[in-house]
Amino acid sequence: MSEVKYITSEHEIPGRERFVLVMYGPEKKTITHSRGVTFHIQKGKPNDTIKIVEFHSAIEGARGVAKCEGIANVYVLDAT
Repeated sequence: MSEVKYITSEHEIPGRERFVLVMYGPEKKTITHSRGVTFHIQKGKPNDTIKIVEFHSAIEGARGVAKCEGIANVYVLDAT
């Protein structure tokens, strides 16, 4: 199973590594790129229970994608 690593900046992801990234963004979307996949979860109000659950569900989904793609790490950018 892929390891989940919490980071505070995208710059913490090693330069050549394939990865799956989960982060808050202005809108909900999934971006596939040459190094992996990025999941954006639309940012809600602080302590918004629905957004917190959605964010954690996205992490579990990211772990599944990483496993299927043979990617070792899922990064979670939690700059809240």
